[in-house]
Amino acid sequence: METVRDQYQVTLYDPADVDAFSGDPDELYWTLDGLTPADNPTARIESISTSGRFIEVTVRGDASLMIRYRESDAADIHHVDEADILAAHQAIMACLSRAHEWRQALDPISGSFRTADLRIDYQQTGLSTANAMLDNLKRRQRRNLPKVVPPTILWGSRTITTGDTWHGVPGSGKVAVRILRPDRVHEHGIAIFAPGGTLTVGPAQSARETVIWPTADTAEIVVDYIAPAQTLQVCNVYMVRNGTSERVDRWSENAGMVIEPAGELERIYHCNHASTAPPGFADLMFSLRLLAGS
Repeated sequence: METVRDQYQVTLYDPADVDAFSGDPDELYWTLDGLTPADNPTARIESISTSGRFIEVTVRGDASLMIRYRESDAADIHHVDEADILAAHQAIMACLSRAHEWRQALDPISGSFRTADLRIDYQQTGLSTANAMLDNLKRRQRRNLPKVVPPTILWGSRTITTGDTWHGVPGSGKVAVRILRPDRVHEHGIAIFAPGGTLTVGPAQSARETVIWPTADTAEIVVDYIAPAQTLQVCNVYMVRNGTSERVDRWSENAGMVIEPAGELERIYHCNHASTAPPGFADLMFSLRLLAGS
């Protein structure tokens, strides 16, 4: 017989302010990441259907987590100290989904804040690419590690990023954007930015950034650029509509790309749309090639 999953509620800030809690991986990460020692130190996730079942997470000044939990009124309250946020996230997800007994999932993460590895396969976490990038960034900051541009994370067997920074390009020239696979499902485009410079496509007015919206019959587009910093920045973008308003968005939800080097003058980009889950990095595919003489 199939086990009926519990329903949960979460309490933050005010004990009287209780919200339904879906147990979505990103929702749980936002809840844990939003804890602050001074203003909002504790989140209590409590079962609606099983009396006495709760997980209470408190953040400390060093960003480590302390966890108190109990599976039922008849069970003892257990404690976990100095837990890493991602280790806590994964253990709590296992508890809420009933994938493991709570002690089996939670007790081993005690002390994980001190031993957490930087090399994490985020594909296994259930997080969106945006939250995975956020976790990796904060993990590096806590260790005072230098900023990496562009930031990358491990996703299965691939390295992914939310955008590319192409250093060392000539200060001015042309790049050819070749559409290898248009996205036939989403309004999915390409943004190219020249810090401190300009880009021009055909007779259009020069701008600091150009956005290309490929269609099924788009083959190749040549972009003239001036890049004083000898840098071009590239990412995938997408149109978001809400009623009568619309905007070009980037870097949210599951947006991201795999960069495939194709020699010194060319790169190929395998892009995932924000709404495609799980990410396959096959929605939009294009290449950028520095033209000879640039």
